[in-house]
Amino acid sequence: MKNLYYYYYLFYTKILPDDQPHSTVIFCLSIMESFIVNGLLNIISITIFCYNIPKWPMLVVTGAIMLLNFQIYYRSKKMEKIIAEKPKLFNSNAASVVFSVTFFLFSLSMIVTAPFYSKYLLERFCS
Repeated sequence: MKNLYYYYYLFYTKILPDDQPHSTVIFCLSIMESFIVNGLLNIISITIFCYNIPKWPMLVVTGAIMLLNFQIYYRSKKMEKIIAEKPKLFNSNAASVVFSVTFFLFSLSMIVTAPFYSKYLLERFCS
């Protein structure tokens, strides 16, 4: 997570400069994490209980992830430590960038593919 935070921070300071890069990073990282968590929770819920989770519990999970990340990074000042230590994956900038972009693409793919897969599971196994 340190790696993701650092490279999201670099993105919002160098490529898309922002007034509040730390807040933007926490928000974006939380949203990306919530796409994955909500998608997996919905697929597991359908697989085990044949129950499709409605939007409001998913929004609650998203809010909880945002609050948790706010506590972890902003309140504890961990963000400053991460920026100071400049973490790298396997001591390689290229590996770190590839990991960050892959995480971003995977989380975006979850928001697109999870509903279709959930619908497929509901029609196939819960009818």
